Amino acid sequence: MIALSLLFGLGAACLTSSDLNAHGITPAKRNMDKLTPAFFNWESARFTAGINKILLRDAMGYEFDTYEKFGGGGSMFDAMDDGTAKFDLVTEVWENSVVDKMVPYVITSNILTNYGGVGYTGTAGWYISEHTMSLPAVVNNNWEMEYYGTYLDNAVPTALAMNLTDFIVNDPTLSVDSSMPRHPHTTFSPPQCDTITCIDVILMEPGWEPNFWQSQVRNLNLPFRLTWWGYTPMTKLATALDAAGESFIFYTYIPDTLLSKVPGRSITFPKPFDSCLDGANMTNNEGLYSTIACEYPFTNLLKMARTEKLEHLAAEEAAKFMAQFQVQSSDVQFLFDTLANDYNWSASWDIENSDFEDIACKWIKAHPEKWINWIYNDYTYADTLSAEQIVMYCCASIICVLALVFLGWKLGFMDGLESVLFDMMLVYIGKIVMDLFDLMSDTISYFSAVNGNDKIALWYNVMYVMVVGASYVAGVFAIYQNFICAKDAFFTKQSVEKGEVNEQEMEKLRAKSSLWQGSRARPRMSDLKKKRTNSKRSGVKRNLISPRSVSGIAILHLQLL
Repeated sequence: MIALSLLFGLGAACLTSSDLNAHGITPAKRNMDKLTPAFFNWESARFTAGINKILLRDAMGYEFDTYEKFGGGGSMFDAMDDGTAKFDLVTEVWENSVVDKMVPYVITSNILTNYGGVGYTGTAGWYISEHTMSLPAVVNNNWEMEYYGTYLDNAVPTALAMNLTDFIVNDPTLSVDSSMPRHPHTTFSPPQCDTITCIDVILMEPGWEPNFWQSQVRNLNLPFRLTWWGYTPMTKLATALDAAGESFIFYTYIPDTLLSKVPGRSITFPKPFDSCLDGANMTNNEGLYSTIACEYPFTNLLKMARTEKLEHLAAEEAAKFMAQFQVQSSDVQFLFDTLANDYNWSASWDIENSDFEDIACKWIKAHPEKWINWIYNDYTYADTLSAEQIVMYCCASIICVLALVFLGWKLGFMDGLESVLFDMMLVYIGKIVMDLFDLMSDTISYFSAVNGNDKIALWYNVMYVMVVGASYVAGVFAIYQNFICAKDAFFTKQSVEKGEVNEQEMEKLRAKSSLWQGSRARPRMSDLKKKRTNSKRSGVKRNLISPRSVSGIAILHLQLL
């Protein structure tokens, strides 16, 4: 399997043969289509997708296609709606963000299967940069910057407000970065910002928590203008602002590496009780018709798979694996530490997920005790022939038959039996072979596909046995009769050649032989009335019948008997 992974371009295997042998693992052979994995485009999701793929591939024998990438759960379900999604497995689906979109695929239908939480939970929130704590205005006024109510004092946003576009244009790093936009791609400015000074809060993607932050700002009357930049530009902007010692408010989610790069303190909001969350409205982007006035709750991060793909007999063990797959917060910290120490936060974000698979491989090799019980390799199946092998073996069997016939002709065995063999004996022998094949195939089908199959009713099993039993009786009788006919045809041929059939009987046989060979062997009336006075007695017996009529005489002789 490891060699196959390399051969078909699926990437170098993480677990070598010696690794597998050390853990007593022998990957099963899986006779099924390749699985298509998916990841969301952030660190922890890429990491768990890598662990998932490597273990299924290296330790359990599944083959994989290229990853499918999504910006978040919303875009994944949009692709499902459009019919363009190809993924079979995905990890870290944020439940709160897609709770409504999941329903048609997980609850009202069985297109996707929810395998529960990935192990750790997720949340999101707003953070104030650490530099803000040392601002003179903050220190002198003793402002509690970690409490949302502090920002309702208009003096606070006045002290913190800044123009982000001016900062980007003047920053020596961002100003020369062609991938860094000068303006956010989406902005939400609440009504209160028309009359008061507001702080520009920087966020990543508006589709991740649809209408949550807009509702929070509107319902709590916060002096915040929300600006979305995209994941990578927002990370660059926050890093540059921190490096410049600026005071700013930024969004991040947990688990994520941004807080490892940009120190910040969480801003607390009212607790997310049911009264806050039950009236959430995600049908607009203006914060309307929603009861959200609290902090973002902790949410389950789910594992999902395409139901039809994992219902394949060869994939049942993959379903068990998905159900048990668990990665904890400490394991995600392993990812963050490795990104900082080994990659200096600059891992590749390619579609092959190569760097994150390398980190996943390190985790797998360092923690076998965490995943060894997820592995199942009890599946077996009979080897099958490919279409090329079937054609090859059929051609080989035909060549063997022709070779035997040629050998018989070369040795002289066919000289006396040629017409009988091809006109009669071949027919009867062919019937015998077909009857034997039919009985054999019925028997094999019963023991391999019917008997013991829990999907086949007992009454069908009984009926099948009765039909096969009747086939045995009829088949044995047919084989016996075909053998007798083949034998009698052979000996009738010998009797004709030895001159043991008189002239009158041979004329009758020849006339009736047209039933076997058609009109081309039917004699004319002049032939039957013709005098044979000029023929030798021994010659007459042999020349009244053509060589092509011998087989017809043989079979019709049986009828006269």
